[in-house]
Amino acid sequence: TWNLGTSNIDTTRFGKDVERWRQFLEQMNLPNGIKSTSRINDTFQGNGYFLKFITQNFKNTLVLATEIAKVYCDEYAQILFPEVVSAVEMQLRNGLKNHAYSVLEQD
Repeated sequence: TWNLGTSNIDTTRFGKDVERWRQFLEQMNLPNGIKSTSRINDTFQGNGYFLKFITQNFKNTLVLATEIAKVYCDEYAQILFPEVVSAVEMQLRNGLKNHAYSVLEQD
């Protein structure tokens, strides 16, 4: 369901933070029997320009390139599944804040 691109992250410094984020995503409750899985560098590795730029130019910044599979829609029929979108939105809203605070507390 989820993939994190980490190839440009200092995993010595941020490895525990990456793993905590991966675990959060994997434990996400999704409707309609959708199982939430979370992998690292599976479908993409996090090689985008902005990620590289930010990582190289800002030492105290962690970029977590996070991708979700299209479990929230039927892309061929162009139909959104609002219950999935809502569930993801609500859990990310809290999860992002909590994760950011946990990273700050470590410094």
